[in-house]
Amino acid sequence: MNDNELLQAILNKLDGLEKGQEALQKDVSSLQAGQLKIQITLENDIGKKISALFDGHQLDSEKIEHISETVDDIDAAMTAVDIVTKANIKEINKLKTKIG
Repeated sequence: MNDNELLQAILNKLDGLEKGQEALQKDVSSLQAGQLKIQITLENDIGKKISALFDGHQLDSEKIEHISETVDDIDAAMTAVDIVTKANIKEINKLKTKIG
């Protein structure tokens, strides 16, 4: 192989490398555009949805707390009613014994 053939072979390899590099640059540009689209979606769409989801969760937690307090109040009232009912039953039984 003479110098010209060797030089031509090197140039051919170099040309192939340049074409490969151009293809890689196009691929990287495409990936960057896709990554930018994903980033914009995350910032605009997903962030709002997560915020709304958090707000809903917080509202649900507040409702559950309110329901829990209401149940506690009802339980306390029922306990008081039970105590009064038992006292009334005792009084009724005493009166029945006196009458009867």
